[in-house]
Amino acid sequence: MKKIIYLLSFSFLLLFVVLVVPSSATETPNYDPNYNNNSGAFYAKGTPITISQNPQSEEGAVITWNNENVTVPKTVTIFGGGSKGESYDSSNITMEGGEIFSVVGGGISTEQGSTSTVQNASITINGGTVSANVVGGGYLYATVENSSITVNNGIVEGIVGGGFASIMIDSRIHTVGTPEQAKQSPNRVNKVDIVINNVTMPPSTLPGGFIYGGGQSNSYVGESNLTIHGGDFTKAYITAGGADGYTETSNVKISGGTINTFQTVNKGTVNSATVYMTSGTITDFFVGGKTGDLSVTGAINKAQINILSGTIEDLQPGISNSSTLDIDKQNYKVVKTQNFTVKDNHLKPGSIIDVVYNIEISPKELFLKPEESKQLKSVITIEPSEYAYLFQDYLLWKSENPNIASVTKIGTVNAVNLGKTKITAQLLDESGTVIVTVKNSDDPSTDVNILAVIIILSLIALLVILLSILI
Repeated sequence: MKKIIYLLSFSFLLLFVVLVVPSSATETPNYDPNYNNNSGAFYAKGTPITISQNPQSEEGAVITWNNENVTVPKTVTIFGGGSKGESYDSSNITMEGGEIFSVVGGGISTEQGSTSTVQNASITINGGTVSANVVGGGYLYATVENSSITVNNGIVEGIVGGGFASIMIDSRIHTVGTPEQAKQSPNRVNKVDIVINNVTMPPSTLPGGFIYGGGQSNSYVGESNLTIHGGDFTKAYITAGGADGYTETSNVKISGGTINTFQTVNKGTVNSATVYMTSGTITDFFVGGKTGDLSVTGAINKAQINILSGTIEDLQPGISNSSTLDIDKQNYKVVKTQNFTVKDNHLKPGSIIDVVYNIEISPKELFLKPEESKQLKSVITIEPSEYAYLFQDYLLWKSENPNIASVTKIGTVNAVNLGKTKITAQLLDESGTVIVTVKNSDDPSTDVNILAVIIILSLIALLVILLSILI
């Protein structure tokens, strides 16, 4: 009887493991030194990995995971996912140092019907050298649902938000999909977020670099969000869409830095692109694709360029389907503010939508007792008013001395210690200020009364002196 009970218990336990334990759990990573003519490939297989400097050599890197590690050459390509039909919930790659060839958020598959899949891929570059590309998607028959690329430091030649639908492996070019069917491409990234924080790209040792919000060849990207927080891109060009393929929507935010060339489309198709520029300098800015470059054959169906601040050396309409764009204020809009500077404008007169904005803060002077709080009021004037939505994310509050009075993101002033400081509300290049005095009495007339007494006493003293002289 006991044997039967033990057998039944074991059976229920086995059934629990089969039904409850996720089948997409991470697996042991695998290093293949023979990949691509012995260049090498590392498959993380959903396991979080860290890439660091090889302590034995200036070349290559050490990949670490779960207290294990392997040393790889600088020619290696690192995949966050796996190969062929392998599927993973997530991949997480962090690079702190070392030198590698390429880092790929997804996986790779050369076989149709055997897609390599990663649901959520994450790549963070904090240091080291990627001599080729940081790729948000995967290679060939590969899908990534959500991809995240963050570059904080290090050396990177190129960034591709989507995947690679064409790649050379073992001296043979593999290609999936067709240009006409890129929207249904088997190489897919549904959403990619790219954040670049004040880096130099490419390094001085390389002739040029690039950033693509979309993918390569006949790939598909559903939504691309590219944010650039400063940096030196004077030898690089940036494209809202991909090197080719199809990008449904692309959103670009540029807040600082120096960029050589910006264009919304290169090859393939971008259905819709929205660009916000709030600071920085761009040498050549094309609303469409780069004019005069025969390799730029792509099409942009809709674009809105919002230049709220910054400097553009040369502003051009650019091309779509090899024809010059007509900036019609409908499908193709260029919106600028009074703080925008353009040195050479090639757009037709009257084609730019001019927006004027201003900000006023009240009250102009605020008296508080320690630990007291009050809300400041900001009045933002925008003409035409229909473009007020462009400014909703750019109002910043700042205290000159938070030890006396701090201020929240919504303009609530909190008194801390006795003293006087200045609160500033910054809206891009326009600002409003409030003088905040923290004292034990909240009566603003106290200082005035003291001054009045001093003046009266001075007048009395002067009158006494005059009377003494006359008498």
